[in-house]
Amino acid sequence: MSLPATHSVYPPLPEELTALLRTIRLHLLALHPTSPYRVARLVRIADQLEYVLSRWPLEGWPQASRQEATMPTKVALLTSITATKASLTSPIAQQELQWRAMHKLLLENTLHFI
Repeated sequence: MSLPATHSVYPPLPEELTALLRTIRLHLLALHPTSPYRVARLVRIADQLEYVLSRWPLEGWPQASRQEATMPTKVALLTSITATKASLTSPIAQQELQWRAMHKLLLENTLHFI
């Protein structure tokens, strides 16, 4: 007896990209407002996140977030990351509250996949 085929809204994620996203998330979790070079490190993490998401196959893009939230489109996530990176280059990024907001945004972007 065979089980009926079901279609999951969570297609199998490419293993390499998933592993990279987990690593990026761990780096974000380890980064604190008191960390040395926190802004430069956050820019580097944003670069890595942008790279991973840009390489994600469009046909494999999840239809729903793993956190039961609305899944943003690939373009929306990449646009958000680009805007965050641009904000990190401004002097205001040195302020803790602004840095925390950008850090939180990047962290939330990884949660859709993990």
